[in-house]
Amino acid sequence: HHHRRHQQAGAEHHVVVLVVTTRVVWKVVKRGADDGLIPGVRAPHQVIQVGREAAAQLQQRGLASSADERLARMCSLFKDRGATTSELADWLSMYFADVEPAAGDRDAHVTAPVLPGIADLRERLANVEWSRAGIAAGIKESLAACGLKMPQLAHAVRVLVCGRPQAPSLDAVLALFSQNEVLNRLRSV
Repeated sequence: HHHRRHQQAGAEHHVVVLVVTTRVVWKVVKRGADDGLIPGVRAPHQVIQVGREAAAQLQQRGLASSADERLARMCSLFKDRGATTSELADWLSMYFADVEPAAGDRDAHVTAPVLPGIADLRERLANVEWSRAGIAAGIKESLAACGLKMPQLAHAVRVLVCGRPQAPSLDAVLALFSQNEVLNRLRSV
């Protein structure tokens, strides 16, 4: 297998990009066991990436993506969400194509009490430093200003931006989008 190591800015661990088959046994890797195929990699110090395979899966769906550092960060963030790189690509497709939330999800989470919070957050996110920390600060300020609880705002924002209410940490998910893309998707209410 061909390994490429990237040193992520500000991160302690190396990101290892592995070319593997479509079936990825994350469960073994997450326990830190050595399954023999991937020697010497211990989670969570080193995160196993399937960037190239995920890129190929996205390209099969007609979505342009290269196995670059941004895709590696996406794989790292979403690695617990799927057992295969095909499932992983289902999650990551929201970064490369428009999303259409299910009507039920929209009705359940994008509700009248939350709309002012979404508008407030959109204004704040237009003016923050586009990083996890900057986005997290904007979210916190919106919650305080609008008297909302994190799950109320987070579920609504995920539905609009990601197309589904469940996803990893909101600031981390949003930071991997371009700022403009997030602002545009939040305008769709």
